Amino acid sequence: MSACLLITGMAFFIENTHARTGVVAAGMYVFTIFYSPGEGPVPFTYSAEAFPLNTRDLGMSFATATCWFFNFVVAITFPRLLGAFTAQGAFGWYAAWNAIGWVLILLFVPETKALSLEELDQGRLPDLLHFALI
Repeated sequence: MSACLLITGMAFFIENTHARTGVVAAGMYVFTIFYSPGEGPVPFTYSAEAFPLNTRDLGMSFATATCWFFNFVVAITFPRLLGAFTAQGAFGWYAAWNAIGWVLILLFVPETKALSLEELDQGRLPDLLHFALI
């Protein structure tokens, strides 16, 4: 996804032609193709598994609120970034944050695959292989 944002931003270096419009549109479409089944629904499915049953409703509402908060942040900051950094800088800024987020998730968010909800509720984390470093 970060690469798609970077390609979209760098497409603005192309002179104002149909090629630039096509590359920008393709970058945004490919970003959406990766986001929709990937990072988009993850906060909802992950929080449904990660939180214990007695706090799952609060955890789900927090995950939803966090998702909408960052949607708001992007909507508010994008026009200002366009004015300050141009389109290349704005898309590059979001691409960098996307890459940083990917690394942080890779290192610090535990993998829930192959664990039952009961195991997750008990909070058992087997070992370092449990993390998403595999």
